[in-house]
Amino acid sequence: MGNKIAWVTSAVFTTWFNDCFVPEVEKYMTEMGVPFKVLLIVDNAPGHPCLEHPNVQVVFLPPNTTSLIQPLDQGIIATFKKHYMKITFRS
Repeated sequence: MGNKIAWVTSAVFTTWFNDCFVPEVEKYMTEMGVPFKVLLIVDNAPGHPCLEHPNVQVVFLPPNTTSLIQPLDQGIIATFKKHYMKITFRS
């Protein structure tokens, strides 16, 4: 899903949240044997509407903090890439 300018729209985000995020996280939590209560942290982009779900708490980052916090993602991204490459090239 996407749009011409490659930005997330409210419609795309809402569809992703309801049709992808909630069912997949609920399935994962059930498989792990833990209650389906999760926290979703999103930035304050215009395409992120306020959504409600009884088992998902959506928290928005404060305005103008994404550029300060995003560099912290690099360690997480690097770890994910290493794990992905290991699984991809496993014999």
